[in-house]
Amino acid sequence: KLQFLYFIVTDFIMLTLIIAGSVFSMLVWTTLLRMRISILHKPGQWWFIGVTLFALIGAFCIAKLTEFTLPVKMREAIVCKAAVVAFSTVMLLNPQINIDANINWEKLPSKAFILINHTSWLDAMIFTSLVPLKTIPFMRTLLKHTLLSLPIGGAVFRLAGHFPVYYKKDDEGSWEVDRERQEPVIEDVKAFIKGPTGYISFFPEGVVNKAPSKLLPFRRGSFQWPVDMDLPIYGFLAVNNEVSWPMNGMPGSPADIKVELFEICKNTLSLDKKYHDKAALAELCQEKMQSRLDQLRSSPNKKDQ
Repeated sequence: KLQFLYFIVTDFIMLTLIIAGSVFSMLVWTTLLRMRISILHKPGQWWFIGVTLFALIGAFCIAKLTEFTLPVKMREAIVCKAAVVAFSTVMLLNPQINIDANINWEKLPSKAFILINHTSWLDAMIFTSLVPLKTIPFMRTLLKHTLLSLPIGGAVFRLAGHFPVYYKKDDEGSWEVDRERQEPVIEDVKAFIKGPTGYISFFPEGVVNKAPSKLLPFRRGSFQWPVDMDLPIYGFLAVNNEVSWPMNGMPGSPADIKVELFEICKNTLSLDKKYHDKAALAELCQEKMQSRLDQLRSSPNKKDQ
């Protein structure tokens, strides 16, 4: 018995030392990343990739475990929360990416459309990581249907309940929707937003913007829903995401990112009648987001003040 107890105690001590050593090493490494030492720039990028893959695989495993075991609404809520935890972990373990967020989710009404500027593949990760766990189960996005076929991430998008957009052609800049395939999705979106709480977020530019300082023309089709449903519209702007994850470069570079969530309009019926048209509404939203983007880009970071 004493020998058995000895092995239990020694194993416990070894395990404790391993965990403590791992935590200490993680703290040292993240502190070095926060200092942005130039020699650690490339290792920091590979670290970002590794942590992101690990987090996505975790979210993927949770999604697949719930696919056939839980009711749809419960499964979607769990997968959405898993995505928040995954991307929050990525941001937490990559302090070289500093995020200055001016967001008050408590002021968000129970229903809204949220427009997000698109400058990098990092956009969706940062947006998701900042959404509260109590809010994310009621958040859905519109995304190109081909993204649902991505390895690992595609299953997470699908099982989280996000809505695909079916285009007739996969060419960049071709926005003609396959109406026959899209019709059932439109009905699903309407049913979702008619619930007591619901948010639809999407990138109105449609593609990653190669010149982030100036918004691309907003796609008009998606603005028919705010017109028909008379819902609030909010803008979510992020600046310098492309510095950390450039379009044709490795992710994880140091960057000072500024983020803001703001109200564009309380509802469409409160606007002048000319904005009850989807094209006019899209132009109005773009003008207001561009004005706010210019202010955000010129404002100093909190850590520099």
